[in-house]
Amino acid sequence: MKRALITILLLISLSAVFAGAKKPKAKPRPAWLDDPYIEFNQKEYLCAVGAAFTQTGAEAEARTRLEGQIEARLLPSAAPQASFQDLLQEGTAPWSVAEEDGTTPLQISEVLAQLDITTPNLWKDEQGRFHALACLNRTEAARLIKERIDSLNQRILEKFSQVAQTDDPWRQYALIAAAGKADVHNQEYRAALQIIDQAEWFALRPAYDSEILRYQVAEAARKLAISVTAYGEGQDPIRAELISCLAELGFSLKDKAGFQVIADLQLGTNTGSQEQSGSAYSFNISLFDAEGNRLLHYMAAATAEDSPASPETAIAESRDKVRSGFLPLLLNWLEDLAQDGGDGDG
Repeated sequence: MKRALITILLLISLSAVFAGAKKPKAKPRPAWLDDPYIEFNQKEYLCAVGAAFTQTGAEAEARTRLEGQIEARLLPSAAPQASFQDLLQEGTAPWSVAEEDGTTPLQISEVLAQLDITTPNLWKDEQGRFHALACLNRTEAARLIKERIDSLNQRILEKFSQVAQTDDPWRQYALIAAAGKADVHNQEYRAALQIIDQAEWFALRPAYDSEILRYQVAEAARKLAISVTAYGEGQDPIRAELISCLAELGFSLKDKAGFQVIADLQLGTNTGSQEQSGSAYSFNISLFDAEGNRLLHYMAAATAEDSPASPETAIAESRDKVRSGFLPLLLNWLEDLAQDGGDGDG
């Protein structure tokens, strides 16, 4: 009985102790939540605050908000020529993907990914939500961006010097278009620099004229006059697709021209079982110069095992291969020409 009484008294004492214990208080709300620049000079830093239920999530949100500040202040630029690879990635897109007013928004996500955005401050509220402060040092960011601009300027000027060293109109076009590709990235860096450090942006002296460069890219493409011919089955839809792709690149399409693109689709009926019956085919596209030299060759074929179910399907599949097969081959060949390569037979 005495032991039971002692146990009860002990429990009562412990209950009183825990009842009187105070829960640990959360740290006071920091001032930087309401004013990110209270600790960092706005002339020297760009700042943003993000929140999430994990520390990693809050820091990522803060970085995203800071990058969003920069992107939101970018104005659309005159639509530049896209790169060969840009066209490849877009699939059916023309050289430049423009808005209704004829402009193309600059994409600077790659630029922002290279900048050193830090998250020096972190706070956790009573609900367990994390808040992070992201900061970007304007001076350091401007230095990095200027290095990239200088490198791109050098690349563009090198391409121009190489143009004067060749008489091949395809290589001339490839080099000028490569300079245009570098100019697209250069404009992205310049736009970011204008927001991050206006003084440094204002002090920049352009090494070339972007508008003249864009004109030169278009003019070099226009000088490449090409005739398009299709033989065999499905001549009309295949020729139409070839003309559409080449016109998107800015080339001049003529009935008679120094360069020829010739397509040939040959169908054959399989002799296998009924389950395997269909139209096997052989599809070839070649680019020739005025002397009849083949500059580029694309080939596709279907056998008895993988052939389409009907001649109509074979024609449609071959037409689709103009854009999914021949066009990437042409663009890769142009990329190679700009890098001193260019063997297009394959």
